[in-house]
Amino acid sequence: LAHTAGLTREAAALLADLGDTDFRELRHGDSLPIAGLLRLSLPRQKNVLRRAVQSMGLPPLPGAALQQILEELVPARPDAMPLVTWAGAEARRYRDAIYLRLSSDGATIPADAVIGNSRPNLQLGDAGSLRLVENSSPGISDQLLEQGLSVRFRQGGEKLQPVGRKGCHALKQLFQEAGVVPWMRGRVPLLYSGDELVAVADLWLSEKHATGRGAAICWEGKPALY
Repeated sequence: LAHTAGLTREAAALLADLGDTDFRELRHGDSLPIAGLLRLSLPRQKNVLRRAVQSMGLPPLPGAALQQILEELVPARPDAMPLVTWAGAEARRYRDAIYLRLSSDGATIPADAVIGNSRPNLQLGDAGSLRLVENSSPGISDQLLEQGLSVRFRQGGEKLQPVGRKGCHALKQLFQEAGVVPWMRGRVPLLYSGDELVAVADLWLSEKHATGRGAAICWEGKPALY
């Protein structure tokens, strides 16, 4: 019995090592590329998914959820966005990768959320925080920051002409071009002067509101966007 138990522990350790090796080779940020996953045998696919979940500090992956990932997410169309959830975590497919992450009920921003000269730091809960960085080029003018910029989340239909680009672009288009995953687009903080969009966190600054030297937005502790 002791010999059998020793072999079982050794086999488990070998599986864990193999899963860790596969995970290191496949991992791209918080995602696993589908093509790389499919190059593995089915047992290794299951093994690497379990090890990925464990390595990323997520709640243990139940067998039913594992099967759903393999049967629903892996073969899904690249333009589909299927979701598999289990206690406190979720797996999503976007384009050609599977994303593993803690599930979230979504961040909220207080109605009076403002950043400016009188308030250069703003906490956004699990969406991180915003901080002004002075003497940046280009940047936001001191005049705008003196008035304060209100911070909101996306409602839909927003447009912006980013610095260095011609014409106005829908925020949806900018997110798509940058590869921001769809489930995070509604949690990117937007900075407004009145009803005019000035900046999209630290991703884009409006050409209209940019000055040669001013303050830049630093988004610290932001969740994974790509």
